[in-house]
Amino acid sequence: MSTPRDLENPLWAYTLKVYQYSNFRGWAQTLWHHYGMDSSLLLACGYAASQQCLLRKEDFDQILVICREFHEAYQNRLGALRQKISHDPEMTEALSQTWAELLAKTELQAEQVQQASLYSVLGWRPLAGLPQAQSLAKNLKNYAVALGFNPDRDPRLVAELQAVEEELCRSGRHDKAR
Repeated sequence: MSTPRDLENPLWAYTLKVYQYSNFRGWAQTLWHHYGMDSSLLLACGYAASQQCLLRKEDFDQILVICREFHEAYQNRLGALRQKISHDPEMTEALSQTWAELLAKTELQAEQVQQASLYSVLGWRPLAGLPQAQSLAKNLKNYAVALGFNPDRDPRLVAELQAVEEELCRSGRHDKAR
């Protein structure tokens, strides 16, 4: 289990900046629904690229296990509860906006715990001389390949990965002030 100190890490700081400055969530949801791609791993791809690091297919093989277990135990259930309430007019009327905000905050905290686990197990390997955008494209492609997809043969996946890449690069500009 992560301690509060472990929860505050550079990957989480990067995540908060991305969420604040981009339309990343929409694209991440699209990739989740079409391909089962986890937003935490998409963000890890972006963070790694901002540090000029490569995430290899082998890295994804290891961390996919962590993400799947975490999603099954926590995030899927929280998301399902939020969806059920938001699509049920009686529940929506009965519950206050404060309750909905609390559930959204709980989901965000669960994502923070998951990212603390990812940050602690990923090997951040620097790629000397590789521009951020190029390493981001490599990281996203390696993630898709680890899930069993072939981006070279799936134009829709390529387009959606490029949209996420643009959002992460755009918000990554805010990360350079460190």
